[in-house]
Amino acid sequence: MHRLSVYIVALVEFMLLPFVLSCRPGREISADASIKKRPARFILDECHRNEFVPDWCGMKLDAEFSAGQESQSFKATVRMRRDSIIWVSIAPLMGIEMIRLVVTPDSLKYLSKIPDQKFYYSGGISELSEKTGADLSFDVIQNILCGNAFGLEDDDMKFRSETEAENYLLISKYKRKVRKVVGKDDRKLESDSINVDFNDPRVSKKIMRLSDDAIVISRYWVNGETYRITKSVFDDIIHRRNFQIDYPSLEHSEKGWYPKQCIMKLNHEGKSLEVKYDVDRISIGKPYDFPFEISEDLIRRDTL
Repeated sequence: MHRLSVYIVALVEFMLLPFVLSCRPGREISADASIKKRPARFILDECHRNEFVPDWCGMKLDAEFSAGQESQSFKATVRMRRDSIIWVSIAPLMGIEMIRLVVTPDSLKYLSKIPDQKFYYSGGISELSEKTGADLSFDVIQNILCGNAFGLEDDDMKFRSETEAENYLLISKYKRKVRKVVGKDDRKLESDSINVDFNDPRVSKKIMRLSDDAIVISRYWVNGETYRITKSVFDDIIHRRNFQIDYPSLEHSEKGWYPKQCIMKLNHEGKSLEVKYDVDRISIGKPYDFPFEISEDLIRRDTL
């Protein structure tokens, strides 16, 4: 496969897997470490109330994808209409577009102009889940781009709240049989990494008794002033996968705080991938077109 295509295919798969404050925002976010402890219900309500949800949004991104010792810089243009459509154009080399994709709540269009990999796909969004092995949806992709939490169920009984410096921390609760696998009570988890010895036959036996969704442990760091997500960590113990999203920098707009910078990291069975990007420009409230022209030299594929 062409070397560039390896980067781009891996990039697109990783950017869609679901699995702050170094900039100069409209007003400065304080870093007061003495925030008052709040119940999970209060934090969940404030997170939802302070989500970044513009009706229309366009972004220019400067980004980099890394896999091991290899890396590839690229630029991307993103256009969104809330709850309706996401349009992305990726240009790795000298501003020449190589990939374009259009996502709606129930469909996916993907166009590749990569040498030796010129094709297009048009089908259901479920193809993303089948391709990546993750339960993807339009809402997940939209929330990642907007810096909103995903997988954060509106059920305070499923989370425990703590404080950590200027952030609140929401930790998903888990049952005793999960604790036996993890080796830690959720009350003692907080920022600690989760390490499971899969070579221990006793651990393997315990994992076999659990359902796939029973042992995905979620943690969310929430800024104590803005109630915006600054970091999310998901540990999928069964599939030996850790996915982390950091928003080190937030900037204020008329629609609220949006992520000026994002870092996504995936660790899976000793392999690591990373995508990081800076929002170079953003436009809020301006309607956009979402073109998807298919040239005659592109073949159609039934799968990605």
